Amino acid sequence: MFSCKPWARALINSIDKVDDDFEEIIVRFFKLLVRKKRVRYINPVMTEVKNILNRRQGIITVCAEYAFPPQDGFESSLCELIKKQTGASGVELTGCVKPELIGGYRLRIGDKIIDASIRGQLRKMKGCLMEKVE
Repeated sequence: MFSCKPWARALINSIDKVDDDFEEIIVRFFKLLVRKKRVRYINPVMTEVKNILNRRQGIITVCAEYAFPPQDGFESSLCELIKKQTGASGVELTGCVKPELIGGYRLRIGDKIIDASIRGQLRKMKGCLMEKVE
């Protein structure tokens, strides 16, 4: 199985070692991917490179799902709240509308999920009721 992390780390470490001519390193890296028949993995490798660089700079990636399109200013205040709560220097927020949430939102920060949706609350309520029945 192919793992993107070692490839991404190798590219970043190579670039870190030189001061100015990192274009040649990138070209060599792409040639290596082609030679090793791994070019189809370029997008996941570049995503991992971006994740590593974001972690170095203290930027966290957040995926937000909303029941309805957010009102003006909601996303910026959400980013500020996340920065304050996590101590991150920046937040990279991507959002999408998911009507099945019924209301509210769900945040995915790394491997942590914060579910503030009506659907999530209904699911919890159902679980509590099922416990009481048993």
